[in-house]
Amino acid sequence: MIGSSSQRRVSDPRLLLNSAGGNGIGVALPRIAGVGIERDHGQGAQRRASSASFRLRSSHATLTPSMAQIADRDVVVELRGFPSPPAFKIGGRQGNAVIKSSTNSVHRGWRLVAIDNKRCGAGPHEMATALSAAQQRGHYSVTFRIEKLESDQDDSLDLAAAAREAAARLAAAAEAEALRRQGEREEAELRAEEEHQIALLEAAKEAQRLRQEEEELRRLKAAEEEEARRLVERLRQEEEEARRLKAAEEEEARRLAERLRQEKEERRQRLAEEQLEADRRRQAEELKRRMEEELQLQEKMAAERVRRAEEEAEHQLEQARLEAERLRIEAECKRQEEEAERKRLEDEAERKRRLEEEAERRRLEEEAREVERTLKEAEAAAHVRLEAEAERKRQEEEAERKRKELAEVERKRREEDEAECKRLEAVERERKRREAEVAEQQRREAAEALRRQREAEEAERKRRDAEETQRKRREAELEERKASKRREAEEAERRHKEQEDLRRNAEVKAQRQVVEKKLEKAGLPPREKVKEPQKALLAALAKPSKPPAKPNGPCDKCDGPHDTDACPHFKTQRDKHNDAWSHYGKKGQDSNSQQCVILKNARVVSQPGDGSCLFHSLSHGLRPATNASRLRAEIADYIAANPNSTVADNPIKDWVLWDTGMDTKTYSKAMRTGSQWGGAVELAVCAKVKRMHVHVYERGNGGFRRISSFDGDVGPDAGVINLLYGGRVHYDALEV
Repeated sequence: MIGSSSQRRVSDPRLLLNSAGGNGIGVALPRIAGVGIERDHGQGAQRRASSASFRLRSSHATLTPSMAQIADRDVVVELRGFPSPPAFKIGGRQGNAVIKSSTNSVHRGWRLVAIDNKRCGAGPHEMATALSAAQQRGHYSVTFRIEKLESDQDDSLDLAAAAREAAARLAAAAEAEALRRQGEREEAELRAEEEHQIALLEAAKEAQRLRQEEEELRRLKAAEEEEARRLVERLRQEEEEARRLKAAEEEEARRLAERLRQEKEERRQRLAEEQLEADRRRQAEELKRRMEEELQLQEKMAAERVRRAEEEAEHQLEQARLEAERLRIEAECKRQEEEAERKRLEDEAERKRRLEEEAERRRLEEEAREVERTLKEAEAAAHVRLEAEAERKRQEEEAERKRKELAEVERKRREEDEAECKRLEAVERERKRREAEVAEQQRREAAEALRRQREAEEAERKRRDAEETQRKRREAELEERKASKRREAEEAERRHKEQEDLRRNAEVKAQRQVVEKKLEKAGLPPREKVKEPQKALLAALAKPSKPPAKPNGPCDKCDGPHDTDACPHFKTQRDKHNDAWSHYGKKGQDSNSQQCVILKNARVVSQPGDGSCLFHSLSHGLRPATNASRLRAEIADYIAANPNSTVADNPIKDWVLWDTGMDTKTYSKAMRTGSQWGGAVELAVCAKVKRMHVHVYERGNGGFRRISSFDGDVGPDAGVINLLYGGRVHYDALEV
């Protein structure tokens, strides 16, 4: 007997036996005879191998049966290729030995020598490539052969040792077969025992399931009965609640109607008093009219409120009526059900009564037949009445006696029936009384359960309300803390921004003071001291650029042979000295002062006063190349991109800072979109960007007098844009 279940199972029998040589190396037993065993080089694990794994040793001439098939002769095998999987694989030291086979036509250990009657290459790679290509075809043939090669000497086996090992394997196989059969018998017994235990467990589970189903059915039946009782009680409560609601709604409607009536009476009295007061104050007609209009408005509003209240009351009454109608219908349905039940009971009683009457009728008929038979007998006896009068009398007496007995029996039967009816009525009354008591008890229990349920629900609601209140309070506190932190952060941010603004304003103010001092040297006083800043800025920006120094003159102040800034005679500008003009230009020098130009025949083209009148006027002179919004954006972008570009010997940023107190980036962002007014800076930039002359005129005596001219750093042949300055806020286009 094998000591363990793993040894009893024959699916993988592995036994250690000594070989014939007595070397003690363990070999695995094969499942069938003729199958070789490969050892795992002393590691203790065994694996099966076919007889083809024996290799030929050159010193022996005996081969195994499978190897003998291809010894020194060709064996050709026809095989299927794609899509079937490969029938065998090759490998080994020479790369041509079969190492794995899935068909009985090819054995392990065979050596491949040709494919489709073509000799394979010498290298393992060429042979494997040729075999893979052949297996992709639908059909192919392979040729196997064992030859005595020098390279096979290391792989060959000792045939004598192989024979001894084969004998040992045969003996081991026989013993393994016996062990396998014994293991199969034991395994069959174990399976039978397991199946028996499984059947018992299944039967127990089925019985348990049936008991659970019966218990579940009983529980469901009890639950359905309880649900039916609760439904009846709920219907009764709903009916009672509906009656109560209907009464409350009727009372509410009555109070509402009474209140409306009182309000109408009060309004009527108030209107009467107001009318009397108006009559007493007839001398104030206008006041009376106003009061009447106000009263009428109030009356309309009150009437509207009353109408709405009446509509609302009617709507509520209609809702109450519909609800009452629904409850009445439900009650009627319930009454009809009760009536049907009562009729069913009455029909049952009537059927029972009819059955009893039928039985009674049959009994009476039987008795009548008995009486009739008796009468027939009496009639038969009457035929012999003449023979014996005494016999007749006796028969009559006997008949009378029987009649009395029958009457007595009928009387007793009627009494018994009456007593039975009374007993049944008493039983029925007792049953109804018990049912009424049970129903009352159930009603009280249901009411108590409902009360407890409501109390529990109320307690749960209060608990949830408390939790909700607590949660809301915590959320409110959290939100308050968050809001406080947010306000603190906003306040800190605001203070930071204020500080930044103050610092920036201080810096801008300091820069503005520097710029004002710088521009004051160029003849432009501070903006606060100028009455018309735009006009002053127009004059300052329109001044021509400072000419290059001329050391040898002529001087712009006295025409002497020296530079203007080094004039020994005049320290200030020429236009502040009348005597400086007496000989100005007599030596052929051109004057750089602004000449007074007056236009007498010019047409004013009015532009819309939408904050972009300057750009409309400029685009009128540039049309159709641009429009006001595009020109505004172009000028603003130029100012933002070129703050250091000079106009009248000073950068644009200085002129912007003097005029607005802003840097060019902020100023350009505000100027680019919207309707901020443009001024002298935009005129100078437009002349510079468009490379045209921009002349600004003002209305004067005799026509339009030019007050400013921007040359745009171009020659006298460039185009000209003429504008009319309307003072401070408006520009129009001029057509000459």
